[in-house]
Amino acid sequence: MRFSDESDETHVLEREDRKPGIVQLEDTASSYRAGELYAQYPKGKLPRSEKDSISRHTYEAYKDLVKNKGYKS
Repeated sequence: MRFSDESDETHVLEREDRKPGIVQLEDTASSYRAGELYAQYPKGKLPRSEKDSISRHTYEAYKDLVKNKGYKS
């Protein structure tokens, strides 16, 4: 069920129209990118140019992989 901002009506969404939230998709992309970075730089010494070009969430996921020796916590 979805609420409308414009009125007090509710709308029922069909099952096919429901999609995973954008947050989940971004999290998956960040985790994937962090895994790629870990494969290239497993010791945690990320070059400054790489560090500046990635999001904070991706960097945190990368540091988590380094801390846990490649395992996601």
